Amino acid sequence: MDANDRIDKWGIVQLYVGALKNEAWIEAISLGYTLIEMQLRFLAASKAHPSGNPIPEAQIEKCRYLMDLAALTRDKGVLPQPIFDKTEAFNTSRIRSIHKLLTETVTRSELESTAKSVTPIYKAIQDLWLPITIGPEQRVTNE
Repeated sequence: MDANDRIDKWGIVQLYVGALKNEAWIEAISLGYTLIEMQLRFLAASKAHPSGNPIPEAQIEKCRYLMDLAALTRDKGVLPQPIFDKTEAFNTSRIRSIHKLLTETVTRSELESTAKSVTPIYKAIQDLWLPITIGPEQRVTNE
């Protein structure tokens, strides 16, 4: 594999934005799933926990699905319930939308809504592990 051809984490963001611009809703939903998972992994590995200690990598790696990771971070007290609920709603909508394609009972607006629900979840999770304060504190990270 050519190193220049690899897609890094920023590349995933760029692909998601491109999918939204192109109204490629299925693609955006799939990439959105990956983006939310990425933010949850960053959160789990950060020091933004009540204890100040990241979740051990072995525990993070046991989480094979988005909702496993969301539940782990919620249960460790780092992912607030409202963000967990939005993540769960996205995942439920993602599953429902994809499975309804075959039965011809999904609408483009449902796909669009699911795809566009990713951005606020992504930002809410990112704000937990990468807080930015403008003003006298000038705090940039939890480190």
